[in-house]
Amino acid sequence: MTAGWAVPVPVGFEVAGHRVTAPLGTGAWGSVYAAEPVDPAVPPDGVALKFLPAGALSPAQHAQLAEVVARERRYATRLRHPRLIRTRALATARDPGGPLDGAPVLVMDRARTSLAELLAAAEPGAPLPDAGRLLAEICEGLAHMHGNGLVHGDLKPSNVLLAADGGVRLSDFGLTAELEGTHAYGPHGGTPDYLPPEWSTALLGARGVPTRTTRDVWAFGVLAHQVLAGGLHPFPGQTGRARAGAALGYAAGVDGLRLWPGIPAPWRALVADCLSPDHARRSAFPAAELLRRIRALDGGARTGRRFRRRRALDVSGTPGGGAPGTGRSWFAARTSAPGRPGVSRLVWSVVALLAVCALLTGPTGEPAPPRRLAVGDLRPDADVPAVYRAMITEAAHRCQHPDLVTPALVAAILFVESGFDPDARRPNGDGGLAMWTPGVFNSWAVGVRGPQPSIFDPGDAIAVLGLYLCGIDARFAHLPGDHHPLLAAAYEYGSGSVLAAGGVPEKARAFVDRVLAAYDRYAVR
Repeated sequence: MTAGWAVPVPVGFEVAGHRVTAPLGTGAWGSVYAAEPVDPAVPPDGVALKFLPAGALSPAQHAQLAEVVARERRYATRLRHPRLIRTRALATARDPGGPLDGAPVLVMDRARTSLAELLAAAEPGAPLPDAGRLLAEICEGLAHMHGNGLVHGDLKPSNVLLAADGGVRLSDFGLTAELEGTHAYGPHGGTPDYLPPEWSTALLGARGVPTRTTRDVWAFGVLAHQVLAGGLHPFPGQTGRARAGAALGYAAGVDGLRLWPGIPAPWRALVADCLSPDHARRSAFPAAELLRRIRALDGGARTGRRFRRRRALDVSGTPGGGAPGTGRSWFAARTSAPGRPGVSRLVWSVVALLAVCALLTGPTGEPAPPRRLAVGDLRPDADVPAVYRAMITEAAHRCQHPDLVTPALVAAILFVESGFDPDARRPNGDGGLAMWTPGVFNSWAVGVRGPQPSIFDPGDAIAVLGLYLCGIDARFAHLPGDHHPLLAAAYEYGSGSVLAAGGVPEKARAFVDRVLAAYDRYAVR
């Protein structure tokens, strides 16, 4: 049952006076298990054990993982608030000769369920019962953290736990960071569905990636939309990375913000404020102010039942020119939901039919034309393996700079590096489609495609290549001319060499020429 978990632990394993009884859940960095006291004379005490990888204690091999473990241990014991999960003790697993020997263990209060489980069971489009109270309590935890100079860094439904009394407890502090003035510094990690648009171009420095409290505000906006709309994400897409790409398009002004129209206008306005497309605008809505607004909107009442009685589609107040019926992620879920009785079912059927027509036709009612290829897209006749085309396009389109990081550039680098051979290797350890250096790959790959991305997995290698190119381009903003050669040179020889030369360094010219020749073969002009 725990195959593929970050830390598989067998039932019956003992640590800190407790015995593991059942798996509860896993994340990218740790796994949580139910436990009971080993001593039968001790009554059950409602404990969960969070195991962190033993390998994290070897910074030479797993520097980033060690940093996450250190943060988790530091902030789990430091934070004290009714809306934050309580860590009772820290322990170290003893498993001589086994894989768990030396693994850090957090002894925590056990939750009854998580927000992720509530959303998974929710009716799409309908708010959760007690939606207002849940959001207020989540915001209480955030406001406390921000007021004490901390950024949570990984707010998402699986990290919002509900205790036996139904109260919210925020958990998982592996990406939590402490503010130093206006910024904190943390690992280049997170869950794409809940990362703000500016994160795609965040620069990884010696101290980590700079982050701010507005990262949590964006994540709260996404989460609030899901709570108010039965789990529906505010951005369209079938995968987390696709939805993150849609968020980047919104932030760049390519598309408007289309929130689920069944959310009452005052609540939708609050969500839209949290999803302001950049840090500067989002900073006007700190967690403490959001909490005040939520309490005023909720009025101390249970909002779920009140929202369910609302049948009119209120489409006012949606910023960015968005219109109902065009956000495919929530539309698909809404129209596949169980019908409501009587007139309500008829209303939703009509809405569904109109929305389908809107998606399939243009403004005049004629069939919508196929998407036109843009400059830098892959030519249909380009000799790029079909199995990688969608991966390459998605990796490039995650960037906010589509004229710089294009699918053709990503494909050209892959061709020159490996000839599209996923098993290519060099004696120094570099390998895969993109011939990644393991250390560089690991610094950019956290949270991209699961807990253990690999340079030899084509999907991982291509996704991280897109992130890397987008991130390093920001370092060349002051350099004139075409940035494609600069990105190619930086990928092979490092951005420092490009900055030192003020352009393409001499040692990189042969490599860059090969990339540009491949680009000319692949790119739509």
